[in-house]
Amino acid sequence: MRLALKPRFGNIQVTSSPEDSIPIYLDDQNTHQKTPANLEEVVSGEHALKLQSSWYQPQTRQITVDDEKTTTAHFEMEPAFAHIFIYTDPEVDIILMIKCVDPANGRGGSWKVTIPLSCQITLTCSPSPIQLFVCRNKLF
Repeated sequence: MRLALKPRFGNIQVTSSPEDSIPIYLDDQNTHQKTPANLEEVVSGEHALKLQSSWYQPQTRQITVDDEKTTTAHFEMEPAFAHIFIYTDPEVDIILMIKCVDPANGRGGSWKVTIPLSCQITLTCSPSPIQLFVCRNKLF
């Protein structure tokens, strides 16, 4: 008797933009791989593929893996951060007090800095939301 065994697995090619290096989860399990990546020998059938990073909104989609084939999945990541631009006329020194709080657990950090605004400043905070307090010639 001769039996021909057929593989019951395929591969998943995962990419993301605008950035790479986003952690990949398959069926809620961390694959310990980051985009771009090729997940090899994934059991054929339906799977939940998720990309999750503190800098981007998590995204999950259902994919089907077929025997001996490569399924491609591209994710357009949506930012979970904000850019804040501050301009003054005339140029002045200001004090910024920033507080970032993770809504899921209520934890976060605060920063207080005094900076001259003779140049453009970009502040980025993740996870959002962000609270920003700006004052001139006054301490909190």
